[in-house]
Amino acid sequence: MFGSLIYNLTPCSFWPAAPAEPPTRVRNDVPVLMVGADGDPAATYEGQLHAHRALAGSRLVMLRGAFHHTVYAGLFAPRNTCVDLAVNRYLIDGILPSRDTSCLNS
Repeated sequence: MFGSLIYNLTPCSFWPAAPAEPPTRVRNDVPVLMVGADGDPAATYEGQLHAHRALAGSRLVMLRGAFHHTVYAGLFAPRNTCVDLAVNRYLIDGILPSRDTSCLNS
């Protein structure tokens, strides 16, 4: 009964009123490791790149050719050694990859 209301942005997008609060400003004080898939149905590739550019000093590990939302540790997709190694190194040692990384979906 409410499904179409939840997934329909049209009424809010064109509401004739100014926002009640200012836009959120994105900033970070610590390095961020972002992990994603270029075919993620929930977080588009373009959106991931936009967030990556907004987060200073971030590194992006991108799983190419994957159509999953979660790509780490085989939680909801097959394991990928390239992704897992980068994430584990960051979680265990706090070390970001030296540059953005592309991993191939196997």
